[in-house]
Amino acid sequence: KRAHFVTLRLSLESVDPAIGRAGSDKVSRDQYARAVANLLDAGYEPERLETYLLVGLPGQTPESVADAIAFVRSQGAVPKLAEFSPLPGTRMFADACARSPEIASEPLLQNNTAWAPYIGRTIDPQTLQDLKDFAKGRRGAARFSAPGGDDETPPDASPSDRCLSSEDSRADRPPECR
Repeated sequence: KRAHFVTLRLSLESVDPAIGRAGSDKVSRDQYARAVANLLDAGYEPERLETYLLVGLPGQTPESVADAIAFVRSQGAVPKLAEFSPLPGTRMFADACARSPEIASEPLLQNNTAWAPYIGRTIDPQTLQDLKDFAKGRRGAARFSAPGGDDETPPDASPSDRCLSSEDSRADRPPECR
């Protein structure tokens, strides 16, 4: 905070162990939770802690993405979905080429907007939109719900609405915001 960073963007990517092993396996749930708790203790407001989650990975289920969204919210941060695109030279690129050989010779097909829903067919466009809506706390995302759903938060509330009070000490915040 003393360095004048206003918004921090963390990269969790997934909380699904199988997805982590297939990719970068950057950080565990516990490591992420400790990092967010430390940032909240340092004075960052929950709405200023954004976390990137990948969607459209080969083998990833929509429920896995929804679980990651709910987990990020439960820690008091804001989930941001990033659509997967295969990068040449990575393990996942070789897997993607096996699935859709045309991407090896046409870089435009590697674009994240086209890859997941249309070329790789790892997620259909409507499910992708539903997950985006769920991540933003919009209506219409009823297909996905946080474990132990919270009936107090309106469906169209932003993901961090219950965590916005910077006047409360960390101990006084709801459990999902601590």
